[in-house]
Amino acid sequence: MTDETTGPITGKRVTVFYGNFGGGKTELAINYAVHQAVRHARAVLVDADNVTPFFRSRDVANDLEKLGVSVVAPEDEIRKADLPVLTPAVLGVLANPGAQAVFDVGGNEWGARLIGSLAGRFPEDELDALFVVNTRRPFSRNVAEVLSSMELISRAARMKPTAVVNSTNLGRLTSFDMILEGLDLVEQAAAAAGLKVAFSTCPEWLAEKREGFFERGGRLFFAIRRFMAPPWE
Repeated sequence: MTDETTGPITGKRVTVFYGNFGGGKTELAINYAVHQAVRHARAVLVDADNVTPFFRSRDVANDLEKLGVSVVAPEDEIRKADLPVLTPAVLGVLANPGAQAVFDVGGNEWGARLIGSLAGRFPEDELDALFVVNTRRPFSRNVAEVLSSMELISRAARMKPTAVVNSTNLGRLTSFDMILEGLDLVEQAAAAAGLKVAFSTCPEWLAEKREGFFERGGRLFFAIRRFMAPPWE
């Protein structure tokens, strides 16, 4: 539920979003960090994506700072490089018991290896590791594919998922029926893995003017505002 004390998931202070490439993790991580900033006055978004050059939360850092979100990313001289670099500031975030931290992890096992380099550094009793699934992307179109991807990427991340997020979308072609269809599949996969679906994402234009988390039909949804745009738009 969305109680102000426990939050929409468990209220743990470190949230990691990881999964296959093209799942919508960056927009989700940005929106969730903004949500946490509203609830806690400040939040930190760790840009741990060294895979996707066109959709990186570090590129909207100035806008996020105005919303109470600090972005931790590679230093300016290597910001545009596809290098497996995590600065000492990341370790500082993990060690700070007062930091509400959100991690945006690169897609597939290649992106997950970067976060895997921090194995043992995450405070397990304060961690939500959320595997993000977009059933309209390759390797996520049936239960077997989702389970296989989850196992492969979690192994690379050296992290076990605590729950699953349904992020089914086709950009501006997304419909609410599409989200629900994806949710049915994600619920089946989560159940097979012994996990729960934490929530589904929903583009703001389909959220009927709702903001943040909302319920519909007994299921939890998170309205997503679009921060990132591809360079061709």
